[in-house]
Amino acid sequence: MNNIGTIIDMCASPGGKTTQLADYFPESLIIANEVNRSRTPQLFDNLDRMGYDNVAVVSCDGRFFQNFPEYFDAVLLDAPCSGEGTAFRDSSVIDHWHEKNIHRIAKLQKQLFETALTIVKPGGFISYSTCTLNKEENENVITASLGEDSLGTFDGKSTRRSEQISLRVDSKVVDHRKEINSLSNSASENQSS
Repeated sequence: MNNIGTIIDMCASPGGKTTQLADYFPESLIIANEVNRSRTPQLFDNLDRMGYDNVAVVSCDGRFFQNFPEYFDAVLLDAPCSGEGTAFRDSSVIDHWHEKNIHRIAKLQKQLFETALTIVKPGGFISYSTCTLNKEENENVITASLGEDSLGTFDGKSTRRSEQISLRVDSKVVDHRKEINSLSNSASENQSS
């Protein structure tokens, strides 16, 4: 269990989740990606402080990894978001909140999630999360790629408060993710009979 192969943290800074992955999977190679280069020093500091040697840090747009289809055994995508869930500790989030920003961010989240679907190996795992509260940046990101029934299928779950959705992606989903509704419908029909 302490080696699941190659793991990518698509949006890694400041590094809390990356260091937890490195600690839990010391035999795995972990790619820690942070698009914002001004945030990578804190990521490096956290990794150096903990002494991990199984983490490689890169800095590029997470969508770049679509060039490595079915490469990663696990994908962690703590997506950039509007941050509504952090307003209790940082009131400036409210000052910058605007519905147009949510639409723009949700579009990026969908693209990053599509990349995650592309780069995870069949049988691999994807963990998608945000620190926001709205449905557009959470459930709608998942259902845009996997279909309306996906949150109740393929071990997906949404708790509306934590807005964490973890999916086990099997080869049928990876190979036929646009056909998820027909897969879900046939599964429902089989359960009904």
